[in-house]
Amino acid sequence: MDARQKLGPCQCRLYEICTYTDDPFLVCVGAPRLARAVTLWNRLLQTIGIAVAIPAKRQFGASLRWLGLDFFLSLGVVVVPENKRLRALADVIKLAAGTPTVFSDYRKTTSFLQYLKPFVAGADESYFYGLYEPYSRGRDGGLPDPADAVTLTPQIRSQADRWVFLLRSTAGIFASDVLHPQPPAAATPTLHLYSDAALEGAAVPGLGGYMHGFYWLVALQGDELRLPISVLELIVIGINLIVFEELARGARCILCSDSLNSVQVLTNLRAKSPLMAHVHFQILQLPQARSLGGTTAAVHCFGSANPAADTVSRGNMEYFHSLCSQLGVVPVLKEVTLEARGLLDDAVSYARSNGLLA
Repeated sequence: MDARQKLGPCQCRLYEICTYTDDPFLVCVGAPRLARAVTLWNRLLQTIGIAVAIPAKRQFGASLRWLGLDFFLSLGVVVVPENKRLRALADVIKLAAGTPTVFSDYRKTTSFLQYLKPFVAGADESYFYGLYEPYSRGRDGGLPDPADAVTLTPQIRSQADRWVFLLRSTAGIFASDVLHPQPPAAATPTLHLYSDAALEGAAVPGLGGYMHGFYWLVALQGDELRLPISVLELIVIGINLIVFEELARGARCILCSDSLNSVQVLTNLRAKSPLMAHVHFQILQLPQARSLGGTTAAVHCFGSANPAADTVSRGNMEYFHSLCSQLGVVPVLKEVTLEARGLLDDAVSYARSNGLLA
């Protein structure tokens, strides 16, 4: 108690229990006290007949996820998980661009932003000026029908731009900010872009990419199956850059591939085979590669370190969704654009013309 009191006022509590509806949050000073508190807590619940959640929902430690947020208790930091930050970013990018949307989707987006606001440093009520104006455009001044189109006014698009700027750099808050609010320091998020290509042994040979819950996949067919696996692995990295660039812009990107050859080509900026050199050159010409190039690194990431992209490339979607559930993320399928498909088509055409198909 003496040691705790030296930390300042209201610091001498050795434990506390907070509960939001039916989610209890127990904090203790010291591991022995925590073990004793959990024993007493379970005894209390059993005595009054309250059933506890399934084991998968129970968490222990100095960092845990509660109410969809990551709490790092030793550091005093609350962080919005990347999956949630990127989902919110994807939504406001569409609003800022004026992409047509219906009221049901618009309502989900604004509600999601309200949920995030207290935990994103720098966000305040001014970020919602004008965003709720569409809520009163229904019949007789009520809520619009879910399928009604929303008119994205200049103010809504301007506010969405503010959210885009904020969510590209900020994803949490110091616990001390509730007492001493201060502007957040500039921070660059780090994103991991996983990729994989599968030929032999795959039920559905294909290409796949994964980034914090977002994923894409392309099934291979025809002459695409005759490209060398190392070339396909390099193509997947290029498609990752195209598909994820809009969300990854401004972040430090780690390109994770289980192809050592592809990683060496990207790191050394040199390929030995003509086909690898051709694909590498095409990737270097991509505007997305130039956008992310200054803060991008490639690492060899194989085996159990690359399970998400590995299962997607093989079409094992049941396992993939189980894995996402285990990781606590909501998977979001991204469209593979014609530009992204063009990398694969160009490689096939070049290989066919130069007799390089297997």
